[in-house]
Amino acid sequence: RTAAPQAQAGAPSKKQVASWQSKVQAAVGRHMNRARISARGRGSILVTVRFTVDPSGRVGGATLASSTGDAKLDAVLSRQAARLPRLPAPPSGNSTPLELPVQINLR
Repeated sequence: RTAAPQAQAGAPSKKQVASWQSKVQAAVGRHMNRARISARGRGSILVTVRFTVDPSGRVGGATLASSTGDAKLDAVLSRQAARLPRLPAPPSGNSTPLELPVQINLR
């Protein structure tokens, strides 16, 4: 019998990556839902946020990946994305680009 293949030294496991992505998704979702949006009767929308997380967890280049179809709403969400707080550091120790879907609850 041979042993199961080992992950590269220093490479994060799939479980570590999945856990990190889950934490980042939750933090980004909470942050984006803090945007002050007044759009009664619209329920919720799905947007995609694109950004990079550096090795220390700092966020860079955060933007909306596509338009909602409403210029005012896009402007509010773009400003909110640009203010993303520091996130958990990537388990790889490298800058990591992400594109995450985020459900925004409109009030």
